[in-house]
Amino acid sequence: MKMHAMLGCGMLAALGLLGAMAMAEDGPATKPAKKPKLTHPWSLLTTLSDEQKAQIIGIHQTATDACNAIRDKEETDIQALLTEEQKKDVVEAVAAKKAAEKLKAAERKKSE
Repeated sequence: MKMHAMLGCGMLAALGLLGAMAMAEDGPATKPAKKPKLTHPWSLLTTLSDEQKAQIIGIHQTATDACNAIRDKEETDIQALLTEEQKKDVVEAVAAKKAAEKLKAAERKKSE
């Protein structure tokens, strides 16, 4: 289970780096706060008390916050290594990827 969590954090970090760089160009996104929910596989259990559910949600939120902190530190550390030109290249590459994904989604929607 710990390995699964570590892999999840790693994936979050990689995606977060790209997402954060894209946000740098687009500006921060404002999303309404979501009500915390139980995550899989805990959401499959029908015998959890309200107290257990609240504790599981709290543990998950703590883990999510830790992963986010790791991702943010990774991004900061990597950004510190890059030249201004490289930072610009990353922003452009992320924007191009985002535009290509948007175009692909539009084409997929059009063909439906």
